[in-house]
Amino acid sequence: MSSLPFRSPPQQTFSPLILYVSLAGPLRQSHHPDILEKIRQKLDLLEGIHAWWKVAPGRVDKTRQVYFQLDETLNISDIKGRIDRILQRQDHHHKGSYIHSNSHRIFYHFLKPESISALTHTPIFIDGQSYYPCRPRFIQPVYGLEIAIAGVGYLSQARSVIDNYIERTFGGDSSDPVKDPVRFQYSRPQNRQKYRLPIDHSNLTT
Repeated sequence: MSSLPFRSPPQQTFSPLILYVSLAGPLRQSHHPDILEKIRQKLDLLEGIHAWWKVAPGRVDKTRQVYFQLDETLNISDIKGRIDRILQRQDHHHKGSYIHSNSHRIFYHFLKPESISALTHTPIFIDGQSYYPCRPRFIQPVYGLEIAIAGVGYLSQARSVIDNYIERTFGGDSSDPVKDPVRFQYSRPQNRQKYRLPIDHSNLTT
């Protein structure tokens, strides 16, 4: 770890609360979740820093994104202004918000996950209507090459069918540390099959 070169963006005039860590140069040409996992563990030991794997590609942190669904008869711009003022009074700071076109949804990207928990427990109340934050569906990876296959609880032989497919498609000989089927891990929380596969999740969120 000590021999890894680190490169940071130009000096900023603010202190961001969300940072993304990725590999650069030759290290980016192949999968290195082992390196990123060691970095994640070291960062997570620092006071005031929580580091975990990204749940989706892109620069949007889905774990801090919510939307409020409005009735089609309401003035969405007016409701958004009122929600903005309520969030400000309650110190639920966000780094951006927008009205999604033709969906009657107002999206917010909060700085702290605790804001989402607080608003879920005590929703915004306007004109006799409670507005609960809705979150996008995601599964938090615990390792960079891990994926979850949901919706297979009704299949009696789901594991063996998926195992056979993965081994035929991605399997290699025992000397291949990336494709060796013995690395596949199975668990069954909420009917999910979980595997470690050669898929690039080359970013961490801190």
